[in-house]
Amino acid sequence: MEIAILGWGSLIWDPSNLKTKGSWNSDGPYLPIEFARISSGNRLTFVLHPAVDDVQTLWIKSIYKNLNNAIMNLKDREGSPQNKIGFISIPDGTSNCQVVPEVLGRIRKWTVEKNLDLLSGQIFRQTLM
Repeated sequence: MEIAILGWGSLIWDPSNLKTKGSWNSDGPYLPIEFARISSGNRLTFVLHPAVDDVQTLWIKSIYKNLNNAIMNLKDREGSPQNKIGFISIPDGTSNCQVVPEVLGRIRKWTVEKNLDLLSGQIFRQTLM
């Protein structure tokens, strides 16, 4: 299984302990992302938000072949609970996105349009409002 991580904000310029291979690709799906949360250190942070315009995301492959391992790696990088890491598993159809559930369909569609048939799982970070 090849797993892609969708990214925006500090994840791009400060991946920290995120285990990836290759470089960030600039043709990710368009998602509703905005500065809408104060994170640790009193920083204004980009998050999924249901009432904003879409922006293009970036994506990179994870070194992990197991979706749960990739989720745990992103959880650790983000310092967030596991249930706040959104994901789509293409092979079995499972998913999690509590903030803007309609993005799940967009991400599936983007995968097909990009002919990423080697990309069988995707994870992305989300923050509850």
